[in-house]
Amino acid sequence: MEDEEIKKMAEIQAAKTHIRRTYKSIWTKWYKDSPESRRAKICIRVEAGEAYCRIDGQLIVLYLDEYNLLQAKTNIIFRGENKDWPIWKRDLIHEMFHEYEFKVIKDNPTAKGIELYNEYSGFFMEPEKHPIEFFSAVAAKSGYFPELTERELIDNIK
Repeated sequence: MEDEEIKKMAEIQAAKTHIRRTYKSIWTKWYKDSPESRRAKICIRVEAGEAYCRIDGQLIVLYLDEYNLLQAKTNIIFRGENKDWPIWKRDLIHEMFHEYEFKVIKDNPTAKGIELYNEYSGFFMEPEKHPIEFFSAVAAKSGYFPELTERELIDNIK
């Protein structure tokens, strides 16, 4: 194996480890009052693709392409609409909100979730995949990101 290939494999592994540790750290805080819940399996594919969370909340698939890998390796942050988070973190948190939607909110939307849905559902390219329950999850866990306003949080996960 070439030195460059070995270096690249090490970078990929380091990025995957960092993403999984980030997930575990946040998940532990979000579910501290839900001891019956289990963490989702995190599958990180090294290719371009669209992240998703399986509807049972037990699998989150993330994609780590060259640009995401560069961000994970160097902490370069995209400065655009998603100004505060690298793409891998945006995808991770977005899918964690879906996980919380599926596992905890279920069919019990909150008043704040309805309010966020009414204000921000049009921000998402596929609004049918982001129902009131998704926004209820965002409302329930937005306090874990005190540095962001609701609008900034929505901008970071859309």
